[in-house]
Amino acid sequence: MKHSLHIKRRSLAAFIAAAGLAAAGSASAEIKYIDFWSPTHDNRLCNPAANILTYSTFVSAQRISVARQGKVRVRLIGDYADFATGASDSISGVSVQVFRRGTMDRPGASPMFGGMPQIGYVDVDVDVGTAATLGNGDARALWASGSERIPLRIVDACATNASSGSTSGPSTPPPPPPRIISVGTGTTNTPDLVPQFAPLGLLRRESVSSRRIDPGFCQGLPTPRDPRQAAVGEITVGSPRWGVINASNQGTANTFQVRFSVGETQILDTQTVNGVAGGASQLFTFTRPQSRTRVVRVDALTDLAVKNQYGGLGCFQAIMATGDPLNWEDPRYTVRVDVLNNVNEGTGGESNNVQVF
Repeated sequence: MKHSLHIKRRSLAAFIAAAGLAAAGSASAEIKYIDFWSPTHDNRLCNPAANILTYSTFVSAQRISVARQGKVRVRLIGDYADFATGASDSISGVSVQVFRRGTMDRPGASPMFGGMPQIGYVDVDVDVGTAATLGNGDARALWASGSERIPLRIVDACATNASSGSTSGPSTPPPPPPRIISVGTGTTNTPDLVPQFAPLGLLRRESVSSRRIDPGFCQGLPTPRDPRQAAVGEITVGSPRWGVINASNQGTANTFQVRFSVGETQILDTQTVNGVAGGASQLFTFTRPQSRTRVVRVDALTDLAVKNQYGGLGCFQAIMATGDPLNWEDPRYTVRVDVLNNVNEGTGGESNNVQVF
């Protein structure tokens, strides 16, 4: 479970105002943010939110994509959202219900009068059956007066599922089929060898001053018993894949070398390729000396001190001592093809034989 109940008191005036609205039969909510996650971690939620999102921006252009037999928990955050009376849906084979209501620290707020300003939320569970109607549709959270959309897209299966990884912790999703990073520049009647690199699975921090990393690294972390604590775990980062693609329709039978390095001097791997057909590619896997690391997920209910320590909500590489073997990140890798110039690539064809990723 990504979030747990953590209720703090709002101002008395706020409760009096909300009670007055409810008594008058016009209680509604002003939804400002949306968050959603899979409470079962079964990889049937295709696009889990990495952070709390602005509600109006999300619902105007996007949908929550969930596969059949999947379950998604949607949190709507806004003033008086916790006064929700129920939920409804319009999609055959989908059932919805309110799971929980409460208040939480207002996203982006600063402490006031010794505590954090509060805002209401409601969690709505969406269960998608095995025969649910595929396509777009809406669920709704209901208040005494009015409702708010939960835009859904029901699919048969997600396009990419995360792998189970090590038994001691989650792992990153497997990288997709490698793509051509750059187009060929050689003439059409000669081969054009281009470096290739699978872009997912690299562990890189956001900047020198931030330890924020790709949110996929924090998927599946165990939920702490105390919701004020951050979720922490060790993961295994997938191995980089690199190689060469012939971007021309003209193949070559010549043997040539490809090289994987950091810069031009720290050579990590050299492979020999015995020719490559037009449009074909050949890939290799680089195994790092260390592929384990420790990650932290900071959620909306995590203590303010932890949020400040990491610089907000999201997925981060844990703060560790400099010499800790788990404290590492991927450098910029260089892929060079046809190292010894054994293949004639025509006019300009060798200008793209080196790329940094």
